[in-house]
Amino acid sequence: MDIKSLFREDRYLPDRFAVVTYSEKLTYEEFYRMASSLSMENYSAVAVKADIGTELLILLYACLINDTALIMISPDYTTEQTEKILVDTSPDIFLCAEKFKQNDSSLTVENFVRNGGSYVAAVSSSKKGKSLLPDETFLVLFTSGSSGKPKGVCISRNNILTDMYAIGRSYIHAPESIYLHIMPLYHIFGIISSMTVLWECGTLCIGGGISALMHDMKYFSPTALDIVPEAAAYILKRVCSGGTELLGGRLKTILCGGAQVRRDIVTGWAEKGVIVWGCYGMTECSACVCFSDSSCTAGTAGRPINCNQVRIGQDGMIYVSGSNIMLGYLNGDRSRFSGNWFCTGDLGYFNDSGELVITGRSDNLITTDSGENILFAKVESILKSNPCVIDVRMQHKYIEGIPKEQVIYVRVAEGADIQGFLQWKERMLGKQFSGLKFIVCGENEWMNDKIFGSEQFNGRKFQL
Repeated sequence: MDIKSLFREDRYLPDRFAVVTYSEKLTYEEFYRMASSLSMENYSAVAVKADIGTELLILLYACLINDTALIMISPDYTTEQTEKILVDTSPDIFLCAEKFKQNDSSLTVENFVRNGGSYVAAVSSSKKGKSLLPDETFLVLFTSGSSGKPKGVCISRNNILTDMYAIGRSYIHAPESIYLHIMPLYHIFGIISSMTVLWECGTLCIGGGISALMHDMKYFSPTALDIVPEAAAYILKRVCSGGTELLGGRLKTILCGGAQVRRDIVTGWAEKGVIVWGCYGMTECSACVCFSDSSCTAGTAGRPINCNQVRIGQDGMIYVSGSNIMLGYLNGDRSRFSGNWFCTGDLGYFNDSGELVITGRSDNLITTDSGENILFAKVESILKSNPCVIDVRMQHKYIEGIPKEQVIYVRVAEGADIQGFLQWKERMLGKQFSGLKFIVCGENEWMNDKIFGSEQFNGRKFQL
């Protein structure tokens, strides 16, 4: 079964509300009619930069049923980052929410299109390059590593379908569910959770986002919501001090997406009569790799979902393979792959019950010349104790899915005594890091493309 047949019109309860906001309510009949009436046949790729809202959900759905690729750009991205994305993806049209127009004044406004009570500006890029989208791309989402530089992840309809089908019926109580949607639609978990609710004919409530979370809990009285683990901990703290009436009276389940959920969060909510389910994964895996429900040990990432396989490498690294793994990065980079296995960068192990336990990130480990693994935070603390050091970062260079090369970047104040600092560093860290690449960056050279994401460094490079 393909994804379009799952979202066909005759599945829906026409009079049931599909989307509810502060100002409008759309039934499934109205939602489907608006999405299917959009003329998408002339667009092979559409880029959009907007907050979550009815118009963005309609666009997502329209692209889904019309074989159009959708490029999701975070509202937080600068004009320069936005322009770079548009050049690399070469969309046929760029839709930009009107309120972001002032932040992107270099983009030319062509017209306005009114959808569901919200204005969206159709904008063209001042530049257009050759599209780098792989065949079968449905979504392009952007994730930033330690460089802070957006990295395009290309995801197919089949990636979405298999991941959604594997986890959907576990946490959506269709068609009675009233689902408060918190995660943004430029985030893979936001897309998966919203599409699953619509697939299961639940009601999707869109409020004011994370900043209005407590207000929206009482306003919509949801039966379920999607949040990150930190937000679940925050609400639990508020409930413990203010009472369960803050939840709106109907909350049954919470889906925590992204990281492994701590034991105290799971048990704390259980005491309030609310089940917390965890969805461990990442953008490159179309959201979910492992799912933890009430049968799993609290504090674990749960068991692998049935559309992927998970293995632990000899170095403790977590690798994933399956039909939910991305088509690839926008630039064709496959350095995170070892054959068909994607390296997550996370470290962990399986317990006796077959549940995955996350122990840390490989990005946070430095391997010494003797093979010993030391937390980056320890080295960072030592380096930052020098008064000339402003900031410290570390990057890994992946080769066939394995993080091979580690580079430490140190930003120092202008006019700093570089040779004096290097001598100090050698005394403080000793010879165990003699093989580590070490790059000193001037105060004004930090976080630019020549420093991060490129082999051509503008900084002063030293091999110690």
